[in-house]
Amino acid sequence: MAISALNIFASENGNTEITVLTNEASQAVLHRQAELFPSTPVTPSSVPDSVLSSLAMPAVERPTRNQSGNSLTSLVERFRGESGHLARSTRDKLDFHFTVAARHLNFDRDVASIELKDLRELKSKLSEGQKPSTVNDIIFKALASLFDMALDDGLIERSPIEKLKRARKGEPDRQQPNWEQAQQLAEEVANKSAESGLIVKLMLNFGVGQAEIKFLHGERVDEGKGVIHFRRLTPAL
Repeated sequence: MAISALNIFASENGNTEITVLTNEASQAVLHRQAELFPSTPVTPSSVPDSVLSSLAMPAVERPTRNQSGNSLTSLVERFRGESGHLARSTRDKLDFHFTVAARHLNFDRDVASIELKDLRELKSKLSEGQKPSTVNDIIFKALASLFDMALDDGLIERSPIEKLKRARKGEPDRQQPNWEQAQQLAEEVANKSAESGLIVKLMLNFGVGQAEIKFLHGERVDEGKGVIHFRRLTPAL
């Protein structure tokens, strides 16, 4: 196989003759070549520094993952400087939202390191003492404005708020009074205001709400037939 490979190599290079030497003969040829063409081993110490420096690969600075060089604090300062067109009350409200959010989220962190899980944790902490509407304003208005700036500047590829769900108002815990309790409440209202007491008793006995009472006029009361026509209307915008 070795000789066959040599023959193929020789034919491809235009050679027509090859010579196979014994181990002793090949050693003699190599020794003779070493005498005719002496070579000096190349070591790092024998190469000039100028040559080594030209051959050295330049160091490539790779960006660290989740690092943009801009913190939420720096973005807040920028936002304050660029929000002069907003009303003073709006700026004050956003500043308050930034302050509240900073109690639960480290604003000195790099904006690129903020992830969805961080905002979920923030929403959970804010929900303990804030109304859902306030929580949504803090995250989806105040913080969202900072992440929008980071997107525009190319500091982040996607906003972590993008997949965050808004806080929702829970089911109201209403204490429903029984009939006797409702009658007692109506009497207490009537003792303070006769007119209000009459309205409350009317609502209680007819089972209607404020929307029906608000648009109840005299022409809708038929005393002869003992009928009252209630109509629920939506006021024009």
